[in-house]
Amino acid sequence: MKIKKTLFFTLLIINLFQTIFIVLKDNFINKDIFDAKSFGLYLSFNSEAEGELKENIENQLNDINFDKLNNLVDNLSNQGKDLIEKNDFLSLVKNFIYGDNGNLLQNIFPVFINVFFEDILFFLPYFSLIIAISLVYSMISHFSSDKNKSVSNLINIVCFVAIASVVLKLLLDLIDSVSSVITNIESQTEVIFPVLLTLINALGGVVTATSFQPLLAVLSVGITKLFTLILLPIFISSIIFGIVGNISKNIKLEKFSKFFTSLFGWIIGIVFTIFIAFLTIQGLTVSSIDSISLKTAKYAIKSYIPILGSYLSDGVGLILASSILIKNAIGATGLILIFATILFPIIKIIILILLFKLVSAILELISDEKVSNFLFNISKSLNMLSVCLLAVGFMFLISISLLMGCSNIV
Repeated sequence: MKIKKTLFFTLLIINLFQTIFIVLKDNFINKDIFDAKSFGLYLSFNSEAEGELKENIENQLNDINFDKLNNLVDNLSNQGKDLIEKNDFLSLVKNFIYGDNGNLLQNIFPVFINVFFEDILFFLPYFSLIIAISLVYSMISHFSSDKNKSVSNLINIVCFVAIASVVLKLLLDLIDSVSSVITNIESQTEVIFPVLLTLINALGGVVTATSFQPLLAVLSVGITKLFTLILLPIFISSIIFGIVGNISKNIKLEKFSKFFTSLFGWIIGIVFTIFIAFLTIQGLTVSSIDSISLKTAKYAIKSYIPILGSYLSDGVGLILASSILIKNAIGATGLILIFATILFPIIKIIILILLFKLVSAILELISDEKVSNFLFNISKSLNMLSVCLLAVGFMFLISISLLMGCSNIV
């Protein structure tokens, strides 16, 4: 059963990455309007069109209020700002429009190394304290006699509670960080989605914008509330039952902890499946209707307006081209911001998981098996937090990618 679940989630993640890659590829590589070589070749033959296109782009960018979008960059962590190397949203958008995407890929590795060692140094005192308390715990258990067994048990409980307190401090800080990241992503989408929908509407995608608006409203509010108000408390409940169940052999709460872990997995799976299915169906149906309407309108302008119809149709095409460039550049910038937002908390969770497993392996050799098993179970439970962040990130990434794929017909 575990193998089937692992294969299912692996295939699902691969499919999601493939979907995002195809959308980005279609928008920035395959289509002539985003193909750098084709676009450059076209402009070399028509410098007037190049100047007009740039003018249209600059005029439309000036009409967009980037104040709230720039605040999204300001709200990034210091590591996120180091990753994107830009201080405002507009600069990132222009980089995508004019083909200067910066050194994002080159920055990932050095920033990752820096964050990795910073987190290691931050967590090191906590895990050193856990090992020290565990050694005291082991020594008391080893040298205690049968006559002082009750006193020894009491001291062992105190030592375990001390270890659990350190672990709980780490987890509460991490939960607060994850909750803040989810809220931050919600704020990003509340600003980016209306801009994308407005541009889609301007491109003739009236049906698309109308259909996606309620769905994206539910996503930006409902889904994030589900994670912060339901799934995170479920994770906390699982941890609490795991801690209390390990205090004494007479307290058996292992099944409760497993129940909450299973409940968490089912809720994530159901929400994720429904969301992906509904979003995919919506995207396939409404975008085709808008593309037919736009083609009909352009054909009517070209055919039924004498003499000037062809020129007007070409002019409309140029305006649409600039709008598409801006829309997809804003969408791509949104993808980068979400990536920069979730990347570093994910790294922190991975480091914590590895440290808990490492300390668990060390304590298995020098301390009581109960402490080692407790820390190992905590490391497994932390996977739920990483799933939370990845699920929220994927949902918003897919939503933005789908909007980037809509109304791209000139």
